[in-house]
Amino acid sequence: MNKNLARGLVIVGIIILAVVLWWLYHPVAPTGKTAPGVSSKPGAAPAAATPAPKAPGPEGLPATSPVKPQAGAGVAPLQEPSPQEPKITIPPPPAQGKKYGVLVGNYRKYPQAARMLERLKKLGEPGFVQRNPRDVNEFQVWMGPFSSRDEAQAAAKKLTKKLRGRHRKRLEVEEIENPVPK
Repeated sequence: MNKNLARGLVIVGIIILAVVLWWLYHPVAPTGKTAPGVSSKPGAAPAAATPAPKAPGPEGLPATSPVKPQAGAGVAPLQEPSPQEPKITIPPPPAQGKKYGVLVGNYRKYPQAARMLERLKKLGEPGFVQRNPRDVNEFQVWMGPFSSRDEAQAAAKKLTKKLRGRHRKRLEVEEIENPVPK
């Protein structure tokens, strides 16, 4: 083999090894997220990692747990990490039946939609903002949900009177598929 080719392969190998080692051991700038078991506060004790499931031992025998040394042996006893169950909040299932809402308006910018929602809240009306399913660049302000079309139409008339003509758009009553809870 040519000496120059051998030197080139050695240099390339060293460079690849250096890049791999740098990638493995170089500290990463904090992004606000921490890996499991890593504390974001300097000097804080690391959180306990969740234990890996025990694999069966040789020949199908159950796996053995690690041997815990006695306290008088000069070595601190091992502490099993306590498994922490994640706190999961499950929302109640949506009520069966159709729900209706009053489409108050479509807005190109979210702050405009949020201002209209605040006006609704000040008037004591329930409401929510969602993206327009036909145009993801628009935000819709809805009043509701209501359990019947008649209830939604009555609320639309009441809102029209409260706004006293300051709202130019005719309020539309529509069936809504995924209403936000009151």
